[in-house]
Amino acid sequence: MRDVISVGEDFQVGMRIKTLADEGLLFFASSEDETHAFSLALDDGYIVVKNTAGKDGDGGLRSNSVQTSLKYNDGKWHSIRVEKAALKYVQILCF
Repeated sequence: MRDVISVGEDFQVGMRIKTLADEGLLFFASSEDETHAFSLALDDGYIVVKNTAGKDGDGGLRSNSVQTSLKYNDGKWHSIRVEKAALKYVQILCF
């Protein structure tokens, strides 16, 4: 049985990480055709969230991304919670 997350709906993702890695995928979910997707990753130690929400009027994908201002690859435990509400709102809470 496959677990299903509706990436077109509002949802929250939470986890704890402890890493020294600069890059890495932490979470990914997408529709089968990949027109709706949500990812949480490390990029140069920063946490980056990317949200893709369907196609625009020109046939391109509508997406946005947000990155933390601090790095989290310091070898310490960090709790992460990401709240997603449509394409317009992504909030990252790290502590």
